[in-house]
Amino acid sequence: MEHAKPSSLGDGVAAIRTSGALTLSARPIRPEDEPLLRRLFERISPDDLHFRFFGGMRHIDHARLAGMIDVDYERSITFLAFDETDRPVGTVMVAGDRRGRDAEIAVSVDSDLKGLGIGWSLLHHGIDWARKKGFRRVFSIEEIENVGTIGLEREAGFVQRRSAEDPTQTIMSLDLT
Repeated sequence: MEHAKPSSLGDGVAAIRTSGALTLSARPIRPEDEPLLRRLFERISPDDLHFRFFGGMRHIDHARLAGMIDVDYERSITFLAFDETDRPVGTVMVAGDRRGRDAEIAVSVDSDLKGLGIGWSLLHHGIDWARKKGFRRVFSIEEIENVGTIGLEREAGFVQRRSAEDPTQTIMSLDLT
């Protein structure tokens, strides 16, 4: 599957056309975005929240949201994506290690909008950012039951290996060099 390249709209905002013919705008998260991020996570199913945060939570607390918002924009970033009505529809977080080599990537999408190419487009937006920052590899940690995300990442070129620490998890990685 091909993904649409984002085009810059200034101020770090990118226009992204998904395979489902949606036009999104994605921009780096700002400190004042906590209510928007909270609203997005309220539209994510309990199963999807479980896969994203490895727990049975129904609501994302302030501390977890603050961690997604408090980024340095050089080594880590969270992009917030909006539909044409400015409703938050997804997010991609990229958190790089101190050496600037590896970066973890995680995508969340409004559960009602899955299957429209939002996750695919945000995944590639995060990969493009990591590549521009000079990271050598992006990776994600997935529960082995999260077959949808694992399939998406495989389709994007990620290689899968079992976690040595937890047999219920798998490590997905993509070489950026």
